[in-house]
Amino acid sequence: MKKIILFLLVVVFVINANAQIENPVKWTYTSKKISDGKYELHMTAILEGKWHIYSQQAGEGPVATEFKFDKNPVLKTEGSIAEVGKINKEYDKNFKSILKFYGNKVDFVQK
Repeated sequence: MKKIILFLLVVVFVINANAQIENPVKWTYTSKKISDGKYELHMTAILEGKWHIYSQQAGEGPVATEFKFDKNPVLKTEGSIAEVGKINKEYDKNFKSILKFYGNKVDFVQK
């Protein structure tokens, strides 16, 4: 009987472990022409449930969102990547810092 209960507990644990979200962020990428030879690249993150993604200036402690573009002699970026979305700012006692992050959706825009 104890072996059956132990087996059932292990099965429940394995099922719960497999039920976790593997990729809580879905990314889409689009471009928008804003003038001759000038475009905006939109990198949009849509987050599931209560997940969040840190700002590029997240605060002290966590790993901030970062983008790296391969060098291309035909293309040139202009300025820094803008963040479009509802930013949340909250003190985190673990990092002892005010953190900046987004929930639901954020659009990162590079010209």
